[in-house]
Amino acid sequence: MELRDYNWWKYFKENNKDSLKSLDFKKICHLHSKYNKHSYFEPCTCNPATIKQWIKDLDNLFLSV
Repeated sequence: MELRDYNWWKYFKENNKDSLKSLDFKKICHLHSKYNKHSYFEPCTCNPATIKQWIKDLDNLFLSV
């Protein structure tokens, strides 16, 4: 994980509330696409299961650094 992304993720996890801001949502989508090598995609916010899984995926990457 690049240092800039690592620092953003660390800040995000320390200051995360129960809901996501629009910019945080977009950043998570960007980071997931970047590190999991898929095209940028924004999952539907009507079902948060996908974004929650993406957050777990990024947590695993963060912990492996």
